[in-house]
Amino acid sequence: MAENKKSFVLYCDLMDNIDHLTIEEKGILFQHLLEYVNGKEPELTDRVILSAWKPIERQLNRDLEKFEETKERRSISGREGNLKRWNRELYDKYKSNELTLDQAEKIAGSRKASHPDSNGRKDSQDIANIADNVNVNVNDINNKGDLDDVVDGIFIKCSKNYNSYADNISKDLAALENLNKLHKISTDKTVLQLTIEKYLKSFLAQLNVSEEVHQTKNTFQIHFSNWLRKQKIKTVIKSEKPIRYA
Repeated sequence: MAENKKSFVLYCDLMDNIDHLTIEEKGILFQHLLEYVNGKEPELTDRVILSAWKPIERQLNRDLEKFEETKERRSISGREGNLKRWNRELYDKYKSNELTLDQAEKIAGSRKASHPDSNGRKDSQDIANIADNVNVNVNDINNKGDLDDVVDGIFIKCSKNYNSYADNISKDLAALENLNKLHKISTDKTVLQLTIEKYLKSFLAQLNVSEEVHQTKNTFQIHFSNWLRKQKIKTVIKSEKPIRYA
C-alpha cells in the first residue's frame, strides 16, 4: 500500500471468488489481505486460497496505481495553482516551457513574501530588480550557480535587519495587541510579550535555515503572524520574585 494511504476498496463481486472456501479458509484469506495492505508482505502456500487471492491482489494493485496517479496529479495541480497566484510571470514562463516547475518554484522562493495585487501579480520585484539591490549585475546571471550567488547575497543583506525587526515587534504594544487578537495568546501583557519573544527566536532560526527574504519589517511581521498560526502556542509564564524570609 502507498504511504499514508489509510483505506482500500473491496468490491461486491469478491463474494463469487470466495464462495468455494470454508469459513476457516476465508479467515486466512482475510488475515492475508489485512497484512498485504499494511505492507507486511505475507505469503500464501495453500493453492486453493491462493487462487481466490490472486484476483483480489490484481484489483488492489490497479486501485493503488490509480491512487498514485491521482495523488501526483493533484500535487502538480496544487503547485501550479500556488505559482500562478503568487508569481504569475513565472507561471507563464513555466507554461511556455521556458522554465520547469522546479526552476520556477526555486526563483519564487528567493523572493520576499508579499500579497498579490488585484491583477494576481506579485507586488515584489522580480529577480533582476532584487539583484540590482545587492549590487549584482543582472547581465552576469547566466547559470544556476550565478543565480544561487545572487539569492545568497539578497538573504545576507536583508537578514542583517531581522533581529531589529523582531526586537521592534516584541516592544511594540500595538503589534503585540494585534498578534494577541489574531492568536488569542494571553491577556497578561507580560506573558504575551515573553511568549512572542520566545516564538520570534524560533522564527528567526527558521528564516536562517530557509533563507527567506524580507526587505521590510511589514513583510517580516506578516510572515511571522502566518507562521505563528501554525504553531501550537504555549504561553511563557512570568517568573515570580523569590520570597525572602527575615
